[in-house]
Parts: sequence; structure tokens; C-alpha cells
Amino acid sequence: MINAEGELQASQMLTQAAGVMAQQPAALQLRYLQTLSEIATENNSTTLFPIPIDLFGPLIEAVSKRKSDTSGSEPAETPSLPRPKIESIGTGEAKKRERDRAFPKPED
Repeated sequence: MINAEGELQASQMLTQAAGVMAQQPAALQLRYLQTLSEIATENNSTTLFPIPIDLFGPLIEAVSKRKSDTSGSEPAETPSLPRPKIESIGTGEAKKRERDRAFPKPED
């Protein structure tokens, strides 16, 4: 009975935390960085960084295209990765300039 009450409280707290993180995407990133920091302070020799698989989509497509291209006369064009989406916490020109410096648009 005590274990069931503990599980109920834990599930309610997790639901509440998920609601906060859904409203504030930066909270999820901060939690991720905090977890990495905690892992790094332990005496582990290996730390895994999960990377969303959709970031590899353009790379996989480019490799597939290059392998299927058998002309060989000209090297295949190196694909550019899509510009990352940035959700700014604030608004204004300063934030826009900061974003543009961090993630410059590719020149055509």
C-alpha cells in the first residue's frame, strides 16, 4: 500500500514536471545539461551524448546520393545542413543579431 502511494505521488510529480517543460523548452535543455554535469563528475570513462536522429537525415541522403552517382566526372556537391531552429526567450534586435552571429545564413 505504501509503495502504491509513492508511485502515485511520483507519477503526479512527473506529470507536473512534464507540463513545466512543455511550457518552457529551455527547462528541458537545462535539465539535460544538469544531467550531463552530474554524469561528468562521476568516475566514468565514457559519456554518451544523445543526438536527435533527424540531424543525420541530410548527411545520410548525401552519402546515398554520392554512392548512387556513378558519373565520376565531377565530384558531388557537398550538401549544406539545414539551419537550426532557434526559439528565443526574449525579443528584439539584439536577440536577432546574436542569433545571426551564432548561426549565419549560408551564402548561395
